[in-house]
Amino acid sequence: MIKNFEKQTHELNSEEVRVANHLFRTLKQSRSKFHTNNEIAIFLNNIYGINIAAPRLRKVIHYIRVELCDLGTIIASFKGYKYSDVLEDIEDYQKSLTQRINSQREIWDEIASLLRRKK
Repeated sequence: MIKNFEKQTHELNSEEVRVANHLFRTLKQSRSKFHTNNEIAIFLNNIYGINIAAPRLRKVIHYIRVELCDLGTIIASFKGYKYSDVLEDIEDYQKSLTQRINSQREIWDEIASLLRRKK
């Protein structure tokens, strides 16, 4: 769990794991198309009758990436999510993640500096 985001980031329950498995199979089958959060939420509501908020959906996607993906991954972009096993897609996504991590690290460094000045 992530501090201050416990409600959204707690471990998946058994129903959410079942949903994640179904969503993974669906994304793999439609690999050429991006699916928005809203499209996925409607899909899950239609199939399972559950309402899933965007932050919780991100936790489901995280679970899929870490636990279910083998030769590909779930790519995220401003267009939504899609499964890809194409090397160029995966390399581009890794580069995007690296840039976001570096941006967060820059913020972390500034907060660490602020804390040192306040002590």
